[in-house]
Amino acid sequence: LLPSSYLTIDTVGRVIRCESFSKIFAPGLRLGFIVCHKEFTQRINIYGGITTGFSAGVSQMLVTNTIDQLGGFNGWIEWLIKLRNEYTYRRNAMLDILYNSKAFKNGLIDPIDPNCGMFVIVIVKFNRPETEYKELIQKLIYKTIENGVNVVPGTNMMFDEKSISRANFMRLTFSTLEDNDEISEATKRFTKSIEEFFSD
Repeated sequence: LLPSSYLTIDTVGRVIRCESFSKIFAPGLRLGFIVCHKEFTQRINIYGGITTGFSAGVSQMLVTNTIDQLGGFNGWIEWLIKLRNEYTYRRNAMLDILYNSKAFKNGLIDPIDPNCGMFVIVIVKFNRPETEYKELIQKLIYKTIENGVNVVPGTNMMFDEKSISRANFMRLTFSTLEDNDEISEATKRFTKSIEEFFSD
């Protein structure tokens, strides 16, 4: 029922899979795990022991007790499948509104359909020089705030000024919204902001 991991095609033990409980259990736990060949595990443990030490005991206890109460490993997997189904439903609800919006039909935005996760990236087609992206995105953010919706601009994820050419996007999330009505309202406000921005 779950997508295959890169570990399934690793025949020589080169794949190191790093996971975090922040996205599937609770943000801010600063707790994760690594799945890899035992040779890597030993070295990672040694390195961790002399650098970061160990994860917070409270975080470890919270996750361990929750997994235990869910029925152990199988219960945890069942809970993850339920979470995935809920995120899939929410993602589809958001994408449906984006794809049926005037902003999409008029070629102003291009949503990227994620296979997993809790974010939808929406590319904004400014049709202006890349040097103006930073200013344009800031103006668009003011427009979304004016319409009562908060999004994360691509410029927040720039690692240097050269990456501005790939910063013409907005990141929307559906994980924090209460229900389908909130997803619908927030997405409509976002597309309305896009339409108003381009009509100004």
